[in-house]
Amino acid sequence: MKKGKLYLRTFLSTLAAALGLAVPAMAQTEEEPAIERDTVKLDPLYFIEDGSAVTDEIEGQRLWNELMKYKLWGTDSVIFNKGQFRIADPSGYTGTAKGKVYFRNGYHTLGGPIVSGNDIEISYPGIGADYDSLLVGPVRAGWLVLPNWYNAGGVKYEGTYCFENQIYFDAPSRTDDLKNATNVAQRFIHKVHASGGKVYADWNLDKDGMPGLSCLVACSEGDATCASNCESVLNGNDYPDDFLDGSFSKCPKDVPQPEKKLSVPELDLSEISWEPAVTLTEPYEETKYIQVPPITDADLAQSPKHVWYDKYVEDIQVSSHTGKKLYILMPSKTQNANKKTGRLTRVFSRDGFKFDNSANDMRIQVVYVNDDATWNDETQSWDNLNWNTATIVPDSNYAGNLLFYTPADVKWMPFKASSGDAGGGAHFQGTFITSGTFMIYDHLSIAGQLIAGKWLWFESEFNGEFHYVPFNSPEIKTNVFAGDKFKEDDKTWYDMQFYLTDTAHTEVSFNYCFAFFDEIEDADTKFADYKTKGKNGNLSGEFAKREDLGVNDDDHKMPFCKDGDSRHIVIRKGMRYPDVPEYSAWLKVIDDDKIEGDEYMLFKIMDLNGAVISGNKFGGGLLIKLVDSNNKPPHFVDVDKVNLAVPENATKAVAGTLEAKDDEEDDYGFEIVGGTAEDLFEIDPSSGIVSMKAGVEPFDYEAWKAAGTKLTLDIEVCNTSDNHSTFLCDRRTFTVSIEDVNEKPYFDYAADAKKEI
Repeated sequence: MKKGKLYLRTFLSTLAAALGLAVPAMAQTEEEPAIERDTVKLDPLYFIEDGSAVTDEIEGQRLWNELMKYKLWGTDSVIFNKGQFRIADPSGYTGTAKGKVYFRNGYHTLGGPIVSGNDIEISYPGIGADYDSLLVGPVRAGWLVLPNWYNAGGVKYEGTYCFENQIYFDAPSRTDDLKNATNVAQRFIHKVHASGGKVYADWNLDKDGMPGLSCLVACSEGDATCASNCESVLNGNDYPDDFLDGSFSKCPKDVPQPEKKLSVPELDLSEISWEPAVTLTEPYEETKYIQVPPITDADLAQSPKHVWYDKYVEDIQVSSHTGKKLYILMPSKTQNANKKTGRLTRVFSRDGFKFDNSANDMRIQVVYVNDDATWNDETQSWDNLNWNTATIVPDSNYAGNLLFYTPADVKWMPFKASSGDAGGGAHFQGTFITSGTFMIYDHLSIAGQLIAGKWLWFESEFNGEFHYVPFNSPEIKTNVFAGDKFKEDDKTWYDMQFYLTDTAHTEVSFNYCFAFFDEIEDADTKFADYKTKGKNGNLSGEFAKREDLGVNDDDHKMPFCKDGDSRHIVIRKGMRYPDVPEYSAWLKVIDDDKIEGDEYMLFKIMDLNGAVISGNKFGGGLLIKLVDSNNKPPHFVDVDKVNLAVPENATKAVAGTLEAKDDEEDDYGFEIVGGTAEDLFEIDPSSGIVSMKAGVEPFDYEAWKAAGTKLTLDIEVCNTSDNHSTFLCDRRTFTVSIEDVNEKPYFDYAADAKKEI
């Protein structure tokens, strides 16, 4: 049985390696698994709350997890100071604790929730607010601040909007033009409604000395006197029927609240020994490395497991010319004792990140070293590095295992490529944190996060790629895929199970579709070894085809990649699995009445946000095993003729041989799994020969007979062929007898002496 499991696991790993796929762990249970995300101690970072350092580790970790849900964070403010700004990634929050979120000059695109500890200010004062696209939402703030004569041309506001306080105008007049003020407010509400969203606010009249919009509040609450009281105000307005959807108290509970006490952690400098700066300042192309050691058995023996690595440098400087590359060399799963790819790495820079515009196409990129590279403890670097077989991780596959922190202010000068193409400049991977101010100019592409302890300020255009990947991301746990759940059954729709290794920091989402190996070019040639049914332990497997699955119905959909179809999965913040029925993934495997091997297909994940696939992958395919229902387990034969017995006074004696048969002629093996004599006997997995274990003392027939002891063995014979399930077994209990041996007569001198006395 154990041998069969090992063969199946080897098959999955080998196939996945050939395809470049992630292989989930073997299924253990259908219940939600325990939290498995690796712990990274916050030290030497610490939070300050209410003026004091947070010393409780649990509270510190909670605050860190809250911070990690933001792709863009400025404790004091987030400022989009110019137009032509685009970060459409729908996951990851944008937020502040104290100040406003500013959108100035129009032409902004921002995806994901927006949570302001103060206000949302849209192009105030007197600056155009056209062609803004705030996507997905939700949005929550104190006041809504709009510019004069807000036209909202070409804007798109999605999601739910909640404003705790007033709406504020540069113009219309804030004192006497309620009609025009109402018209502008209704224009905003209309744009939200046009995208299917809702607006909840307390825009009532004369709050804190500021004229409000009592008509919109009263009508949204169903006030019977609304129409008569507000007729003069609403008459002639552009959108007289677009009222608020409710007061602020009606704001849905799932709209996140601003975290007004959240801040960026500080760095304890007291016991840090700083290494020399990392500098890429020489003319022309230059490459430098940060070398990350592998995880050892000693690391795993610590509590918590020391799976992360910290490096402290005086500075990181990049300037002088194009072609600069900073590679973070991480171990592959071959070198790591935990057999995971890469290593969580934190790089602390005392004096900041000084990236000059003279190096406007620089790269900061993770590299997984080749499997035969070796770590040199003396030089603290990788030997035998082979760039032909190392994995240079593209931004689309960056998996959230790199973080840069500095206590210094950061100013990134223009990174616009010489061609002027958007996104053609610098490319950075990692979570970048400063406890100071973060100033960013012009184009660059980010896979990670940008977090500032004061202002996060975008001073110019930003039109590169931005993919939110939190540091130490939760992983999608899909171990059910490689288990034995998806068995041929014409009547059953299987609800495929998704779990995260920890609760989601933010909404986790992805698209998926089903793919088959016959849709892969040259698959029959490239993967022929996995299509051959083998005997005697040879690896084997079969490829599923479209006809192995059922047909979609109104309640269950199976999207097929080849047809260009996909479905969307969402795991909500604070959850570990999809809890909304519409996000369930379904699979139906038809019973084709054939005796055949288990078959394999692909579950392809695309556009993953907020998590990674196990193994530090950001996208790709997961193997799904379809279990044949017609395969029968091997079975014992001639059980009534079995007579297991060993002679007394013998060691390592053979008790007998068990025989079995598999009707499909699959490989099988024997194993003792219980019984009163389990520790005394062993069975050869292949031959079925039962014998006494080495070191077991000879039995005494007379003593055994007198004691009335019953020696039993629970023995299983299980299918170990890799092209079938490893859980096809026949189990029986067998009795072992002790045979009396005709011993020579002897005098019992001790007994005779007693008689004489």
